Amino acid sequence: RCPICAYGSERCFFHPPDPCPQPKFWHEPFKPKVMITFKAGEYMQRSSLPSPLQRRSSLWVYSHFLFFVLQPRPILTEWALEFWTSVSTVRLDYPSMPVALPPPSYIAMHVRWGDKCYRVEKDSNGVERKVGTGREARCVEFDEYMKEAEKFRTKYGVNHILLSTESDEAINSVLKGTYKGWVFSYSNTTRVKTSLQEAIKRGAIAAGQETQNSLTNLLLAVEADFLICTPSSNWCRTILRYALALRGHLPRYAFMDKWSHDVLPEFPGENMRQALLEEMPKDNP
Repeated sequence: RCPICAYGSERCFFHPPDPCPQPKFWHEPFKPKVMITFKAGEYMQRSSLPSPLQRRSSLWVYSHFLFFVLQPRPILTEWALEFWTSVSTVRLDYPSMPVALPPPSYIAMHVRWGDKCYRVEKDSNGVERKVGTGREARCVEFDEYMKEAEKFRTKYGVNHILLSTESDEAINSVLKGTYKGWVFSYSNTTRVKTSLQEAIKRGAIAAGQETQNSLTNLLLAVEADFLICTPSSNWCRTILRYALALRGHLPRYAFMDKWSHDVLPEFPGENMRQALLEEMPKDNP
């Protein structure tokens, strides 16, 4: 489906950045007035930004860099549209949905367990020990995710969740039928307990299948009105940045851990209230 490059290459799925040469002067006709050029590997200094961008948060600036670089090719749009069709073979629903989708509003919920996190259990002597393959963070239980989802449902009436996860355990939490009144949609794909890279190497997952699954979930998540995820995960932060650039403000979000290094709007100096109001979810204080 992508003859111009190897299947695993980003060139299959995203357009290359604009190669147009930079003009010598900003006032040249038919050229943008705000221009910025960076060399690969160099650290971005705020002082090097054009003055209109210097009042923006670091999150906003990096979000728009990401949005500029990752412009989807038509194949990604086709995958996203296919996911929500009533005859889709790449989507599963619980309970089953007899009508065509997409839903008018939904929550994107990213549950990263597997090789990411660990759980803590006590042995017979009462000593706590880490259990699981992950070591980066403590796992957040699915009930905790659903408590945040319930807050959104109570306030906004949303009852549809797009569940993005590599863990069968998270899917099984849904299939128990505990969460009444909710509809869950998720990818019809193979899930493993080890890292995806290891699973692909040993042939447990087809590389093409996982590429389609991951990129489809990314596009669907950034279009969601609500986001629940752990910002210590790179994937969560990618969704947040892309969504900010796409819609011009953040979606309504709930973070499930305390990571705050590069996901919260950090503003240079004082008098940035207007920029903050522009970037935050529209009905948040």
